[in-house]
Amino acid sequence: MTRLALSEIAKRLNLHTETFKRWIKQGKIPVTKSGNFGIFNEAELNKWAAQQRSSFRTAGPDEKEENCFVSCPLLSAVKEGGLFKNIEGRNKDDVIRSSVSRLSGIPNNLKSEIYEQIIKREKLSSTGIGKGVAVPHPRSPLKQGLSYPMITTCFPDKPIDFDSIDGKPVFVFFLILTPSIEVHLNLLSKLSFCLRDSTFINFLESGPGFEIFLDRIKTMERCME
Repeated sequence: MTRLALSEIAKRLNLHTETFKRWIKQGKIPVTKSGNFGIFNEAELNKWAAQQRSSFRTAGPDEKEENCFVSCPLLSAVKEGGLFKNIEGRNKDDVIRSSVSRLSGIPNNLKSEIYEQIIKREKLSSTGIGKGVAVPHPRSPLKQGLSYPMITTCFPDKPIDFDSIDGKPVFVFFLILTPSIEVHLNLLSKLSFCLRDSTFINFLESGPGFEIFLDRIKTMERCME
């Protein structure tokens, strides 16, 4: 077994230290935390890093850290965001506010800013893309307070009028939060791939549990390779 400072391991993996620590806590990476050090099997960690090769890249000296997740896997972002059912609200603003309040790992003061930014974006044009689905997001990427891209899946307790392009009320929406436009476009492209599949829409209409939902996303993402 190898023992190194957490900051050193994170540096070698091109990860933010706080993100790396959170992944250890969540069991996403084969490293055991011991104080300010990490204990790991080098072969196992190398294998993990190889499997994540599409997730991380080495940033150049003039690049910002926020670009480290440009090719973030859809599964990782969806898992990070979580899934919530029975979101209460009489209208679009209500359900968005309720959904933002449930975000984990986001400071309360930032939640207020996220909500305001999403509503401003909705006033420009609805993110209701049709078929009972919407993809609300802030007008601008989150420069602070977000250590990893997330897509939070939300099911209102009843379909909500979202001013969608086809006029249909929304039964599910995906709240997208990212640190850069590049990451947003990358994840939106992958999510759109799934939403173009009518069987995936039917699957969503069944109100799946989180683990089943993640399994389906994993399968869909394999089809993109």
